[in-house]
Amino acid sequence: MAGTQAIKILVIVIALVAFASPAKAEQWNCYDNEYSSRVNSSKVIVVVTADTKNNTGKVKVAGTIHSARYSVKGFDRRWDFGSYAFLIEPNGYAFYYDFSSSDTAKPSMILFCKEVK
Repeated sequence: MAGTQAIKILVIVIALVAFASPAKAEQWNCYDNEYSSRVNSSKVIVVVTADTKNNTGKVKVAGTIHSARYSVKGFDRRWDFGSYAFLIEPNGYAFYYDFSSSDTAKPSMILFCKEVK
């Protein structure tokens, strides 16, 4: 009986630790093209991170870090910050949008991103 009680307590403790652990942040490095993403010496142009638990993220470009709202729309990952959006498709292609002058926009930059694991 005491052994069974100890096992139940252990299971509860493990479950609490598992659910209390913070979500691992995703990080994606983005390059000017798919080939550059395979070359170790290539320059990373944009770095995006996502805290999937809190739906927040960061967009780092040209030495500036923007706080963003992170979401998943269908298969695509999306970071919204101010009047701008950065979207990564499942195949790694990424698109930067500037909505500062209109509610609709074509991407003004296309990159290729790889998740950092």
